Amino acid sequence: MKSMSFIRGIGIALVLALASSILFSVLTSFVGSVDALRLLIPAAGFAYLTCLLTRSQQRTGRITAMLLWCGAAASLWLLVPGIGLYLLVHGVLIWAVRSVYWYAGTLCALLDLALTLASLAAAVWAAQHTASLFLSVWCLFVTQALFVFIPTQIRKRDKASPNQAELDTFTRAQHTAEAALRRLSANS
Repeated sequence: MKSMSFIRGIGIALVLALASSILFSVLTSFVGSVDALRLLIPAAGFAYLTCLLTRSQQRTGRITAMLLWCGAAASLWLLVPGIGLYLLVHGVLIWAVRSVYWYAGTLCALLDLALTLASLAAAVWAAQHTASLFLSVWCLFVTQALFVFIPTQIRKRDKASPNQAELDTFTRAQHTAEAALRRLSANS
């Protein structure tokens, strides 16, 4: 069973930071630096989502999710002129796909949204203070790698029903008895 780990997230961050730096230097010779960034943001997002979805334990809808993400990225290319809003919306798109594939509860997804916003803030901070694309992408995706520490579901304890454990035990026993009756009737 595949799963995502923090170490794997660091490796993905390193690969994406190196690839983005190299591609940026190549692309800026053909297009301007703003257009190069507008090409790199969805490319890095696509690569990151591909890595995430290959590690997700949920199997259904992956192609649909990626097609919807690509459609949204293409729409953003046409509709959003500023690089700041462009980056923000791409971050939210990554969060949306990750929330669907990794979390069973709303609170966990909201914690992940906070992490996504923090990772975008870290990337902007790194860009402003170092002017290094490598460090900006590195900060973004290393902070994103922390999502593995967010639980997939937060369960509340129901204090109104103190006999919940007894009910669960009874329900399990009932299902076991029903299964035994089905086996006996099938053997007859």
